[in-house]
Parts: sequence; structure tokens; C-alpha cells
Amino acid sequence: MSQKLIKNDIGLYRDDGLIVLRGKNGHELDKTRKEITQIYYKQEKYKKVIEYAPVYMDSVSSKRKSEFAKLIGDAYYYEKKYNEAIPYLIEFRKGVKATRVDNYQIGFAYFGTKSYQNAVKYLARASTKKDALSQSAYYHMAESYLKIEEKDYASNAFRAASKLNFNPDISENSLFNYAKLAYELSYNPYDEAIEAFHEYIEIYPNSPQVEEAYEFLIRVYMTTKNYEDALNYSATPRTFNVGLKKN
Repeated sequence: MSQKLIKNDIGLYRDDGLIVLRGKNGHELDKTRKEITQIYYKQEKYKKVIEYAPVYMDSVSSKRKSEFAKLIGDAYYYEKKYNEAIPYLIEFRKGVKATRVDNYQIGFAYFGTKSYQNAVKYLARASTKKDALSQSAYYHMAESYLKIEEKDYASNAFRAASKLNFNPDISENSLFNYAKLAYELSYNPYDEAIEAFHEYIEIYPNSPQVEEAYEFLIRVYMTTKNYEDALNYSATPRTFNVGLKKN
């Protein structure tokens, strides 16, 4: 695309829509660059932010660097360019007291780059209240722990996410994964696994995963030589009254 410059009262505009400034002192230039970046950001033109702003990062004054970094980091984040987003989001944190949302954003970005240890570190800082943000943070913490073979921690995080009901899909998937881990990690008599699968079947009787939950439950009963319950669940899995059979 042509980079031909066209004169304008507030500076120079390239015909690709990006703005080039001239004739301003350092303070004015800083302020104007931030304002231009904010305009693109508020218009959700994140690709424009990415194309325009990063080249000026090193020249921005220390006073404005943190805010400028946040705009760029967010733009990369919303474009799912997590590797590129992380340095800017970390730079932003240097100038502010990080909020739970800030920690979640960095944690999720690390999750997106498969840097699971770092993901857990920041997501844990976001999961301090009983709200939707914590539920999502717990869920991605659990997924991260699974990736690094920390299954006990994954189980705890899935359980925490399952107890929060802000996102139904996360609640269901978390309980199912918790139940499976309870089975995998349990020793006889598998009480925790049995209770977890009972809970899942009672709460989500019409889930596509309920048959698998029954299969796990039958496997537990077979393992513990509880053949009567195993036969009952095998015979009529969808109509069996779970509530009457709780141990």
C-alpha cells in the first residue's frame, strides 16, 4: 500500500489511515500519540493500534508509559496475540497497582502461550472472590495444572470452579473433570469419586456426558466389589433414582 503523505491541519496522514505527526514538542507529541492510540482503541480498531503504537513505546515519557503499554497490550490480547501482549501488560503493571482483572488478563495470556506455571501464578491472584472472574480463573488454573501434571491441584481448582454458578458450562465441565480426577486419584473405598459422580448425575441428568459419568460410576462399584449397585446402574442408567442409592 502506498505510504504517500497528505498534508492536514493537525499533522500528516498516510493514506493507509495511520497518523504521522510533526512540529510538536516532546510533551505534546506524547499526549497526541496517546490520544491517537486511544481513538483507535475506543473504535476497537486493535490492528490499527498494533500497527501504529508499538514503535513509539520506547520514546514515550515514563509518566505515560504505563497507560500507553496498556492500550497496546490490550490490543494484542484482543487479537489473541498473547506472546506479543504479555510484555506490554507486564510493563503496565509496573506503573499501577494491579487489579484482579489485570492479573486474570496476564494469566490467561500465559495460558494462551502454554506457559502454564506463569498462568497459575497470575490466575491465582484473580480468584479471590466468589464471582464469575474467579470461576473462570479457577477453571483455567485447573487446566494449567493438568498440563503440568499437578493433578491434585487441578482437582481442587476444578472443585472450586464447580461450586460457583456464574457460567453454567464451566460449572458442569468442572464438576465432571473433578469427578474423573477424584476417581483417578482415589484409593479405596473411592468415596470421593462416588459422591462426585452421584452429584454430577443428579445435577446434569440430560448432559451428553452423563452416560460417561454412569460408566465411571459403574467402574468404581466394580472396583470396590459393590456388584449390586453396579448392576443397578448398568440396567437402567437414565431412570435409576440416584438419590435413593447414595452411600
